[in-house]
Amino acid sequence: MKEMIAAQTALGRIGVPDDIGGVIVFLCSDITSAAMKTAERILIDFNNTDEKENWQIINDDVMGGVSQSEIIFNDTGTATFQGKISLENNGGFASIRSKSHSYRLGGYVGLHVRITR
Repeated sequence: MKEMIAAQTALGRIGVPDDIGGVIVFLCSDITSAAMKTAERILIDFNNTDEKENWQIINDDVMGGVSQSEIIFNDTGTATFQGKISLENNGGFASIRSKSHSYRLGGYVGLHVRITR
């Protein structure tokens, strides 16, 4: 049974305490908590008017569908993506995406995403 479980892991073996000991020490250290408090930065800020140009809506009309959607940039610094999905003409999707760019996240230990409703 152990061999079957080990074969399904990334390391190909059962883990041992030394595999995570260093990570636990790092996460419990003062260095980590200080870094997490001081290294926070906003990646997407809808208060920035330049950010609005980075977003593009792609609906099923690119394939003959009739779904409709829009992005609304609110006075609160947030954006709302909304629309109506239609299955007519083999459609059925609405999407939004941003232009590709590097967020330069090297050296960070986590990512906090805040979504409001």
